[in-house]
Formats: sequence, structure tokens, C-alpha cells
Amino acid sequence: MARRGGVSGTAAYGSTVLSLGLTYLAAILTAAGALLAGGLGSGEAYWQPVIALLPLGVLALHPWVVGAVLAAGRRLSRRPIEIPVPPWMVSITLLARHVPAWLGIGAATWLVATALEGGGVDFRNLLFATTLSWVVGFLAVGVPGGIGVREAVFVASATSLSSAGVAAAVAVASRVAFILVDVTGAGVTTLAAGGGLSLHSRQRG
Repeated sequence: MARRGGVSGTAAYGSTVLSLGLTYLAAILTAAGALLAGGLGSGEAYWQPVIALLPLGVLALHPWVVGAVLAAGRRLSRRPIEIPVPPWMVSITLLARHVPAWLGIGAATWLVATALEGGGVDFRNLLFATTLSWVVGFLAVGVPGGIGVREAVFVASATSLSSAGVAAAVAVASRVAFILVDVTGAGVTTLAAGGGLSLHSRQRG
């Protein structure tokens, strides 16, 4: 799709990697913020290794680090890899701009929990549990969509819910809701992109 839109494969792959990195770094940043706001409740400190990834990830966005990785890639592949490296502050700004999306995802999960629990659900705790579970699910390489892993982490982290059964129901219901949103969004944008590409083709013809 990127190539049909006139974007090179290198730029498309590079932007995908940067986008995923920023997205999940923003999730860790949001989880850390919820944690500082008192969102942990009770439980073991199993989340500490995940939060520790935040400073490492921010450091990895530095142009010197990215440039070194690209240079190593060029040496190994023996091919030119021309990907513009954004300034560090540009990457940090993009990171901050991803946070509202995670606040929305946390709010959606909190609404599902409120509907099932009947009120009294701590938003800070649900935001922490939601973002942490998404990150761990993403890091679980080899598990499609982090299925099972994400739900298990959510159940362990959502300590403001009345029981593990309710937490599991919230995790499953939220996943179904997000899948429906993804499918709907993909359908709408595909139709829109198809219409735009068709118009572009007619104009060129």
C-alpha cells in the first residue's frame, strides 16, 4: 500500500519500526504515569522490568544510536539503507503525542470495567493494568496479538476490580471491542484509500 502511494519500501519499513517503538514506549510512559498517580494498588513488583524499558527506549531514539544501528545494518546487508533519522526532540515530541491514544484505550477499558463491575473502579489502576498488559503482550514474541498473555497480565494488575473473574471478563470484552474497532477502521480506511488511489489513477490517465 505504501509503494502504491509512492512511498519507498525503505521509508515504509523504517516508519513502521519507528511508529511501533514510539507507540509502545508511550504505553510504558502512560503506565509509569498511572503508577506514580497511585494506580498500582497492591501486588508484586513484576512490572519493574517493563517500566525500566522506558529510559532505554528513550535513549534508543537518539540519532547517534539510530545512526549506529543503520550503519551496522548497511555493513551486514551490504546494501544502502537510506532512512532519514529525526532529531531527538522530534522523536520525543512524537512519543508524547502518542500518550493521548493510550489514555483513550485506558478510558475505554475503564468504561467496560465500570459496566461489568457497576462502579467504583479506580481509573488509575485500570489505566496502569491496560497499558502494562498491552506492552507485555507486544513483547511476547511468537504469541499472535499477545493473546492470553495480555489477559493474564491485566488480571494480575487490575487489583481495583472485585475478583479475577471480573478482571478476566473485562480483558476479554475489551479485546473484542478493540478488534471490532480495528476491523471497522481498517474497512473504512481501505475504502477511502481505494477511492483516493482510483481518483489518482484516473487523473494520471
